Amino acid sequence: MANDLSPKRGNQEQKLQIGVINYIRMAFPDVLVFAVPNGGKRSMIEAALLKKTGVLAGVSDLLLFWQGGYGAIELKRPDKKAVMSDTQWAFAEEWQKRGGKFACCNSLDGVEAALKSWGLGTRYKTPLHLDATGRQMLQQVVMHEMMRRD
Repeated sequence: MANDLSPKRGNQEQKLQIGVINYIRMAFPDVLVFAVPNGGKRSMIEAALLKKTGVLAGVSDLLLFWQGGYGAIELKRPDKKAVMSDTQWAFAEEWQKRGGKFACCNSLDGVEAALKSWGLGTRYKTPLHLDATGRQMLQQVVMHEMMRRD
């Protein structure tokens, strides 16, 4: 039986998100972090109902709140093919206009770098005893600057 989170099933982004949530909750206990499950296939009726009840297209995968600030993190697969959609760019721009911090990351190192650049500190060190997929994610290019695609 295949592991639901195996790279063969195309869920590297989901596996990364689980690791990121665990990391933030352990290393930054004063940060409130939660996922926004906007993705996935929906029927037209369900999608229309969700939109009417306030679901907003493009909202980042994770929202974070801490004393004196807030941020959004969009997670992408740990490869160079993953890019943000137009609705994700629009959300990121609106979020930043309202004073929020934003980062698009494809690794745990990227998330850690983003949090530190936002002024959040931790004494926790990212563990080096990770499996091959975890090590690969830690070695990826980590944070994308907020700039419009050409």
